[in-house]
Amino acid sequence: MLNNTDIKAMARAQIKGNLGVLFLCNIIPPVIIALCNYFGSIGVFAGTIIQPAFNMSLVMIFLALSYGERPIVNDVFSGFNMFIKSLWLYFLMAAFTLLWSLLFIVPGIIKYLSYSMAPYILVENPSMDAMDAIAESRKLMQGQKMNFFLLELSFFGWAILTAITFGIAGIYVVPYMQAANANFYNAAKEAKRGELDWLRQDDLDPDEYAPLASGDAYDASWPDEMMTESEKQKPLEQAQAPAPDPASPSGGVNDAYDTKPGQTGSERESGLQALEKRIMNFVTGRDTSADTPNTGDYEEDTDSYWRQRREEIAKAEKEKEDNTKE
Repeated sequence: MLNNTDIKAMARAQIKGNLGVLFLCNIIPPVIIALCNYFGSIGVFAGTIIQPAFNMSLVMIFLALSYGERPIVNDVFSGFNMFIKSLWLYFLMAAFTLLWSLLFIVPGIIKYLSYSMAPYILVENPSMDAMDAIAESRKLMQGQKMNFFLLELSFFGWAILTAITFGIAGIYVVPYMQAANANFYNAAKEAKRGELDWLRQDDLDPDEYAPLASGDAYDASWPDEMMTESEKQKPLEQAQAPAPDPASPSGGVNDAYDTKPGQTGSERESGLQALEKRIMNFVTGRDTSADTPNTGDYEEDTDSYWRQRREEIAKAEKEKEDNTKE
């Protein structure tokens, strides 16, 4: 994946010669929303619900800019073609981030970073629903959250300059940041695609990489040669793990994120993910554990690929045994 220095260099090159149009695209939404606020509570409500569509328009503009397309002012209204989806997406992102922030500040920041690519994913996959875009953003940002945090942090000095100049520097800084974010999305997408392509090389040892690629828990139906020693130990570790106490004051919910004696980091992360699913189910009224998200253009179905590989290996072993008997 490109480093943040390269990403920012690409952003500077892309906004060069387009600052005038980008300035208008960034100034039109707040002006319209400010005008709405003059019409009392109804205007404030109207400004609130159109904000996500304008945000989606800017995502479209800078994503297109990262692909070499020159923006035009009319593009600032393109997000209204996804008005309902954009409204629902930003509501879910805000709700989930707020709920995680109620636990601690740090989890809220982490989840903000996890969900940050959802608008870009939804723009490139308009048939996808908002919940699936959030789920895909979480997967895309695995291993990339710190990189994105450092990218955002690198603009701290620019933010100070904008404040000192009473917003004048923002004419350059705001498009610069938005272009950098779009380029980060493209870089993360390419890194994910390269990672999956690497895992799919035919000459990989399935004994070493199949459990890693599939992400499945231990399955007794797997051939022994497809499991590492650590995978074979999982049933024993699961059997020894203490069951949550439903009679606890928290009803077992707090057990998902409270650290217990001897609990590993991976076990605690799994507990946090289980808690997040509960939060999503509560907010959306749907069972997210049964969802099968649309993976979009950048990621194929890893589980089905490796499941097929396991079946092929098992079939080859059976044919080998039959030939030996003959």
